[in-house]
Amino acid sequence: MLQYNTLIVVRGVTSPFYLGNAGLNHANKVHPLMLRSKSRVFHLIIMGLLFVGVTATNKAHALPFDPLSVGLFEGDQFRLAFVTSGSRNARSADIADYNAFVQSQADAGSVTGSLGLTWKVIGSTPDVDAQDNTGTNPVSEVGVPIFTLTGNLIADDNADLWDGSIQSRIGITQDGNLNVILTYTGTNFNGFGLGRQSLGGGDDRDVMSGTTQTGEPVGVEWIQNITIGRDLFAGYYALSEKITVPTANSDTAVSEPAPLALLGVGLVGLACLRRRRQRA
Repeated sequence: MLQYNTLIVVRGVTSPFYLGNAGLNHANKVHPLMLRSKSRVFHLIIMGLLFVGVTATNKAHALPFDPLSVGLFEGDQFRLAFVTSGSRNARSADIADYNAFVQSQADAGSVTGSLGLTWKVIGSTPDVDAQDNTGTNPVSEVGVPIFTLTGNLIADDNADLWDGSIQSRIGITQDGNLNVILTYTGTNFNGFGLGRQSLGGGDDRDVMSGTTQTGEPVGVEWIQNITIGRDLFAGYYALSEKITVPTANSDTAVSEPAPLALLGVGLVGLACLRRRRQRA
């Protein structure tokens, strides 16, 4: 009868590691872990999950500041925000164009490029409001603190972001530099779009802009300052996905969501499928 063995090396395991399968033989109570099963399908599933997990660890990232120093704790979630150093017009009515722009800015940034995060524009088109595009709707989304790349608190949560003021201006770029500019937003202070003054909102119409040139605390002018021509080139605000503060046993933070990927965090190096013959 055939029996399949999967050898898994687990980094940092000091206690028995179980996967909760009643038909599983756990040959070693400390790493490396040997899983024995007569089912080839089981081992292929385990290897597939490990592949997903190990691949997902490529999204783990070192943070630009120590989250514990700003009052966060292990396991807490938060977001980052920056203003782009690059600029573009506001003619498009497709929110995906602006998301792609800020993502490309983040990917090329000397601070943000290594983070491996997904970024969305803090902006509104005629069909999509900024609070929905960024997942910061105070009613339907769970809010988390938002920080600049230098660790300054912008807002405590979603409601704080859209209450008409923020605690720190979003003036740091993806490269960690201060950038005093106008930013296309197309957005009211409460996170909703402004119709024909939104991004791509109408033919030859002006678009609402914000500014990073402001004192602190910051009023509505951060996002609802003046209207400017949509064919000008202005900056944009970018907001990250949620990030989880790493634990003491890890040196990187993990972005959300990644339910299957969590299985692979901490598993490294070796997943080898081996087959041997045994007597029935």
